[in-house]
Amino acid sequence: MLKLTLPLIKQRDRTRVMIWGALIFALVYIGLGVCPLGEPSYLPLTSMDRAVPLLPWTLVIYLSDYVFILFVLLQLKRLEDFSSAYYRMIAGIMMSFAVFLIFPTVYPRPVVPAEPVWSDVFSFLHFLDQPTNCFPSLHVSMTLIAAASLPGFRPSLRWGGYLWAAAICLSTLTTKQHYVLDVLGGMFVTMASVWLVARVRFAAGSFVTSKERR
Repeated sequence: MLKLTLPLIKQRDRTRVMIWGALIFALVYIGLGVCPLGEPSYLPLTSMDRAVPLLPWTLVIYLSDYVFILFVLLQLKRLEDFSSAYYRMIAGIMMSFAVFLIFPTVYPRPVVPAEPVWSDVFSFLHFLDQPTNCFPSLHVSMTLIAAASLPGFRPSLRWGGYLWAAAICLSTLTTKQHYVLDVLGGMFVTMASVWLVARVRFAAGSFVTSKERR
């Protein structure tokens, strides 16, 4: 059978691959949002979408996604654990970008709340992050992929991480950044990424494809 072998990411290369990964991600993400291949479509607002209230203070939880992902990656000491988490994220991003390119979606953002501080924060967020590239939610998939790396942590840290990840996923709805369907799509991307990387071998060296017989 055809099996993909990917290089283990060595300790000395971690910072470099994370920085380059973040830069490339930002450039492609912004590019897809600004210049979509087709006309972005609205998804149907479900009863749950309408029922979930806008909670401005949960924007802090929503933005903590980047801290959570970085925290998890920095805690992964074994080469196999870090490499597995990183490649899962790459797989999830590539799948999501493919959907953004073929089927761009947009979210009908509500009026910015007229509250001290929060109105400015929301306005800044909306300026930086256009309401496109909604389905599937990268916020959800990247958070859950990071959470999938928590089983090796000590129990208190692991369960705290699970609660943090769950709060981030919920905040995508309470900040009105995503549809419920986006959240479900992000969960599917997570499962697909974990499944794919579980079938990859890690070895020292460069990217190669080898034939392996059972």
